[in-house]
This record gives sequence, C-alpha cells and structure tokens, in this order.
Amino acid sequence: MVGGPSKGTRFRPLSMEGFPKPLFPVGGKPMVYHHIKACCEIEGMKEIFLLGYNEEKEFQDFLQQMEKKFNIKISYLHEETELGTAGGLYKFREQILADGPESIFVLHCDIACPFPLKEMLAFHREKVRELGIVGTLLGSKVNPEYSHHYGCLVEDDQHRLQHYAEKPSTHVSDLINSGVYCFSPKIFDTIKDTAARLQSENSDLPAYLAEALVSIRSGAYLPNVANKLFRSNVWRVNKESVRLEQDILIPLSDKSQFCVFANNSFWRQIKNAGAPVYCNELYLDLFAKTNPSVLAPKAPNIRGNVIIHKTAQVHPTALLTCAGRLQQLGPNVTVGKNVKIGPGVRISHSIILDDAEIKDRACVSWSIIGWNSIVGPWSRVEGITNPTPDMYVNKIRKGICIVGRDSVIAPELIILNCIVMPHKTLTSSYTHEIVL
Repeated sequence: MVGGPSKGTRFRPLSMEGFPKPLFPVGGKPMVYHHIKACCEIEGMKEIFLLGYNEEKEFQDFLQQMEKKFNIKISYLHEETELGTAGGLYKFREQILADGPESIFVLHCDIACPFPLKEMLAFHREKVRELGIVGTLLGSKVNPEYSHHYGCLVEDDQHRLQHYAEKPSTHVSDLINSGVYCFSPKIFDTIKDTAARLQSENSDLPAYLAEALVSIRSGAYLPNVANKLFRSNVWRVNKESVRLEQDILIPLSDKSQFCVFANNSFWRQIKNAGAPVYCNELYLDLFAKTNPSVLAPKAPNIRGNVIIHKTAQVHPTALLTCAGRLQQLGPNVTVGKNVKIGPGVRISHSIILDDAEIKDRACVSWSIIGWNSIVGPWSRVEGITNPTPDMYVNKIRKGICIVGRDSVIAPELIILNCIVMPHKTLTSSYTHEIVL
C-alpha cells in the first residue's frame, strides 16, 4: 500500500514536486525496496502488487528494475479514488485472486522493519489449521509512553486478537499494529460483508444527531458520544470506502478471526520528513549483521555504518588532518549517487541525496540534504536528535534538519533545526525555523 499525492503532507518538503514518497531512499534503497525484497524471499511468491494513487508512470522505471532483479511479476494498481485499505483491496480482488493464492500479504509502505514474512507465514498457516482465523497481524512492542500514537493490540495466550484500539486516549497496550498483515482469501468475504453493513447503516445526519442528543440526555459521557458520531459512516466523502483498521479490525477484534505474530526486532514508522534518518540507522545496523558487503569498507575516515554510492566522490584528502581533525563519515550516513564531498567535511547521522555537494570543511549532522543542493564551505547544518513521535517540545519543533532540493547554503552559516523549502538560497544563518 503506497498511498499517493493526496497523502504525505508530513513528508514535505521531501515529497514536494511530485516525488513519490515510497521511492525515497532509506538504507541506501527506495523505501519500498525493502518490502519487495522481503516478499521475494518467500518461497512460492507469485506476484507483487503496488496499490496507490500515484500515476503508474511514476513507478514504471523502478518496477521494471525490480522485476529484472528479483525475476518476479510486479504490477501497479492505480486507485483513482480513496477507498480505504480494505476497500482498495476489494476493488482489485479479481487481479489479486487470479492465481488462486493460499495467502496474501498486505504491507504498508511507510514503515521500516526486517519484515519477518517467512516466519509470519508459517505462524499464520498454523493458526489457520488450529483456529480457522482469517488473518494475522504483525505486532511490535513500543514504549508505553508513546503507544497511544498507534493502533494498540490485546491478545490472549493463544495470540488471538481480543481487542483493538486505534490511537486510544488512554493506555491500552504497548503491543501495537505494525502495518503488516497476512490474510487468507476469505478476507475478501469479510470485506464484502463489512461494506454491506456500512452501506446499510443509517447515513442520515439528523438521525445521528437525534441519537446523540438522546444519549447525552440519558447521561452518556459526552466525549464518547462525540467519538461515536464522528466515526460514523455519515461523514465519509466516499461511501464505498472500507477502512481496514476502523471498519474491520476494531469491530471483529473479539470474534477470534485474527491472530498476532510478534516482531522481535526493530520497527518504526516513516511518517514525517525526519523519520528516514532514524530508519536509516536501523537498516544500517541490520546490514552490519546480515549483509555487511553493502556498507562502505572500514577506513580511518569512516566511523560506524556508512553507505556510499559507487559514483559519489569523496575528496582524496580524506585521510589527512584538517584543523586538527580527520575528515570523517559516519556513523549512520548514506551518501547518494553523484554526491561530491570536499576535504575536511564531517558528516554524521545524515542522508545526502543524489547530486548534492558538501563543500570544504562543512559539517552536517542529523540532517537530510536534498537533491542537487549545496552546503557551502565551513557551514554547519545540524538537526536535533528526537527519536520520539512528539515533534514539538514547548511549541518548538525539535527534529532532523531538512534541506529541500536545489537549495544553496552560502559559506560560513549555521542552519540549526530548520526545514528549508526547495530552491532556496540562504545567505544568513537560521535556527528553529521553517524557511519558506
């Protein structure tokens, strides 16, 4: 599920000018590459679909490369109107079910994790035999302090889903929905029944308001009444939409139709523009254990896990001292295609996108430098590490510094904790600002 142009506003400025968010590089590869690779490692995988609102041409080159690399059919399904996750699946059910699949994986694009799909499939098959379930959810543990940002899961001792709460106002569980599902084909019958139920619900607004008024007069808790009213089908722009979490998982969570498979490794959402830096670190740590050949060879000027594209140019004085310090890359750095890095540069915890240039003695940390952008000599671009879902502290944004594409930062400036829009030329320093 790759979304589309109507989504991703929190990913700006990186998603501006039509760049599809799923193709943004994380761990040295487009975000959705990791999903496709995990799917291709499953024995018997027949076909992969990308479902989203973008025009197919935006993914065409990438999909052709993936088909050639993994020798598997990959198709793009263009969703013209927003139908919800379940509604979108149901619309394309004939294509999805054409080869008679035993199981169907559904993965949201904006997440980073090792995707233990083979283990999840074995678990799902076992629970189908034992309990006759329809689907399996991947569950991950998070800090209880932040669990209310996600869909919270409650399971029994057989891992059957007993309760699902979408972004609850109070603590329900530190086990959350990870946005990865394994379904049996019967899920389409469940979606069909749910769509029929939603259509049959009273969609008359005055009737809903009258019911709410009666509830309030009888002493019902006002926030609960308001929540029920605003979650009702009457407010939907598209009456045919079916949401997977709210319309299927929540109502059916106590019907023993779903199980939860535990993810014992990392998991993180990629919602806002700063999240790729943290996810990049998670993937690089994973590669160090599972595929170290993709990382840059160890060298005096490289610290920790670093990916450098083969076309990037790192100045040959990398091993020389400069102002008493070595030029260093790392830890947690990805350097993109055709990037130029001058002498004496220091880069850590950052993503340098294609065709960018970091000039002499500049320093970049906790930042993303956009495509074709230039950081001038002796300038410093720095974000503030904040790995929590809460982006604002005391009304001040604290996070990764983002420099949009085709921007220029003049020499000897400090850009601290800022978001810089594309095509900007900065000639003075900025701190804690959105530079429009």
